[in-house]
Amino acid sequence: MPNGLGVNCDESSSQGGVAVKNLTNPNKYYVFSVLSATGGLYYSEIDMSFNFGLGDVVAATKNTLLLPGVGEQITAVENCQGTGTWIIVHSANNMYAYLVTASGIAAPVVSPIPTILQYVGQLSASPTGRHIAYSTYKGGASLYTFNNET
Repeated sequence: MPNGLGVNCDESSSQGGVAVKNLTNPNKYYVFSVLSATGGLYYSEIDMSFNFGLGDVVAATKNTLLLPGVGEQITAVENCQGTGTWIIVHSANNMYAYLVTASGIAAPVVSPIPTILQYVGQLSASPTGRHIAYSTYKGGASLYTFNNET
């Protein structure tokens, strides 16, 4: 992709990014990325109709910062109505869930969590979307209930 060079990503991140289809345009995708340690959550929009169908990064959205200081884990889960996708990250003692729908990227739902999370590890949603699992590279793990409706 001609404008793909410089899209924020980090080979050191345990989970560096996730792509989500734009629900209003089948040629467009959102690519969400996190940098290692506490680098931040970013998104860029990809338009596959550019560059003779090979796609390109939409310059106006390249590396748009959504949230500074997040851990290097990211996961996505479809909402219960099937009308959008939740993008989930954590920072300090909060989980942040951004709903991506046909209207775009909504403001995050912020949920306090009782456990102080480390910034290196894995974050994963259950197949039903009702639970979020977090594990650390040092062997700790936590399981949280997730409301994928709201």
